Amino acid sequence: MKNRRLLAAVLVMTVVMSFLSACGSSAPKETAAAETTAAETTAAETKEETTAAETTEAATEPETEAKKEFPIEGEYTLFAAEEEGDRVASADMEMESVITLEEGGKGSMSFDGDSMGITEWTLDGEEFSLKMDDGAEAGGTLKDGIIKLDIMGTGEMYLYLAQEGADTSDYEVMTLDELLAKRAGGSSGADTKTAAFYNGIDSTAGAHLNYELHLNSMDSDQVYDVHAKDGVYYSDCTTKVSGVENETITVFKEGKAYNLDPKDKTGVVATQTDSSIVTANPLLMDSLYSLLWSMAQNSEFTEEERELDGKTYAAEIFAEDGVNPETVLYFDGDGKLVCVEAGKDTVYTIHAIDEKADDSLFDISAYEIK
Repeated sequence: MKNRRLLAAVLVMTVVMSFLSACGSSAPKETAAAETTAAETTAAETKEETTAAETTEAATEPETEAKKEFPIEGEYTLFAAEEEGDRVASADMEMESVITLEEGGKGSMSFDGDSMGITEWTLDGEEFSLKMDDGAEAGGTLKDGIIKLDIMGTGEMYLYLAQEGADTSDYEVMTLDELLAKRAGGSSGADTKTAAFYNGIDSTAGAHLNYELHLNSMDSDQVYDVHAKDGVYYSDCTTKVSGVENETITVFKEGKAYNLDPKDKTGVVATQTDSSIVTANPLLMDSLYSLLWSMAQNSEFTEEERELDGKTYAAEIFAEDGVNPETVLYFDGDGKLVCVEAGKDTVYTIHAIDEKADDSLFDISAYEIK
């Protein structure tokens, strides 16, 4: 759902679960296994019901009576959010959303206090779609009083909403503590140069990242200067494309993410959250750091020497896994990271990754926050 008013709220979820796209292939495999088990269970139950039906028609009556029917129109309340196979209880992430479907294909949707109208919703079998009053669209499924909504339209992030009384027991969810243990907990134990390098970055004591991100598809360059310390995050990004430059600054502190304009010294609060997973390590908001986190968890790789700009480096190659493209990390003789190639489109050139976080950059008192 490419909707600017909702995207700010969804940012919290994206950061919280992060880069849950960073989780590699293990989580989707677990999810697939769970779905297969559910399917097998359903198939077995269906087979047993058929056998029972052949013996006596009365045997099918309890199953029919037990199945609760839900009207399509009604109020659906968020109970879980999912990204790349990890489904987390929405209450644990302090996320709130309600979809109300009315007769005639109208309705409304709210997300963390941001509300708008639904101008049209349709249901074809179990395939569900809706259109918002600003033209944004989203699709998914609706079955047994439960909506599974593809919020970003990419198949990567889902919201689960249920009518009162709907059976959500088949939807296993993680708690925030479980998510913390799985995602943000500590260092990586993988025996790779990547893991060793990642483990040396301490966003609590102080971390500084300076790098250039080149996107081949857009022929654009983004120069990042990132600082993090004690739960505060600062990112200065200068984008260069088609001869035009634009600088934006993002600061996260005290539960609020600010977008700042360094030219006119103004800013806005993009979103805010009390989520401990964000405040504990806001450096996960940075794309390079989150990519390093992802690769550091992966022990499946090959190693070889590769040429880059006329020099030879030790390279670790992580194969495409269904979530991340093939990713190559180049290290110099001292084990320092010099370049990351993520697929054919994305190239990170590393200028510095060290502990020299500049605390003065966290002071935004000179900005007028609108």
